[in-house]
Amino acid sequence: MAYACEAPVLCYNFYKTDDACRRAGGANGMTKERLGRERAIAGEAGPGRKARRALSVGLALRGVLCVHFRGSVRVGRYMGGRPIQKDQPDRIRKSAGFTLIEVMVVIGIIAIATAVAVPSLSTWVVNERIRNAAGNLQEDIQWGRGYAVKTDQDINLTIQNAVATNGVTVCTWSFTSVLNNAGIANAAISNAPSMNAQTFANEYPNTACQINALSPVTFTPQGTITSGGAGQLQNGFYQINSSTNAAHYATWLIVFYGAGEIRSCIPPSNTPPVTLANDIATGASPCVNQ
Repeated sequence: MAYACEAPVLCYNFYKTDDACRRAGGANGMTKERLGRERAIAGEAGPGRKARRALSVGLALRGVLCVHFRGSVRVGRYMGGRPIQKDQPDRIRKSAGFTLIEVMVVIGIIAIATAVAVPSLSTWVVNERIRNAAGNLQEDIQWGRGYAVKTDQDINLTIQNAVATNGVTVCTWSFTSVLNNAGIANAAISNAPSMNAQTFANEYPNTACQINALSPVTFTPQGTITSGGAGQLQNGFYQINSSTNAAHYATWLIVFYGAGEIRSCIPPSNTPPVTLANDIATGASPCVNQ
């Protein structure tokens, strides 16, 4: 059974006779004259001829689009075998958007997630800054040892504490040649890495550095490490942590041993520097991530 959308309509159904098509259209279906015109458009003009392909304007089946010809073209949708009329509510349009309650629920979820994530993110940023400062110092120390072996000369690393303009105690360091190949003592090394107080403070804000080793540290052509100018193998370490609320954030150590080993690691929480120094002096590892 076909249903008409609105008079006059054409249906995309196939009927064998004019009567069948007219019955399908019902009372609001096509008039005989209109049917004739539509059949003429389809190339099947002539009263009484069988309409093998009668053109339509809406499907009789439920839920299929229907096109209405009322001075303009609009699209309706069959609901229960009948199309949506102009005076019926547009359910599709009404279902769009959000209610106030839904919006408030989403805002509440975002606020809770932010409150949980922001402190963790802040801690992660500070810990990464400390780790990067420790990594930078470790790389420079390894450079000095490698340069001494490569050039077959003793290289001094002079590392000292300094107070930056923000009041934080930081580390500064530079490399010199004990006696270079030209016979010049304490000669500067071109392209050697170095660090001054202001650069340290700018690159690693609120990051402090403590020295627990004799200065200078000397790297020999054999790859060993001495300190304090005594010529004896020495162990030592440098400590990098936050300048504020240090216990809340990570602490990194850069440890060196007289045999030439250099490593960075995290010590156990709340370990006094004296305990760390004693462990390192005996050649033990003071770190939990080794």
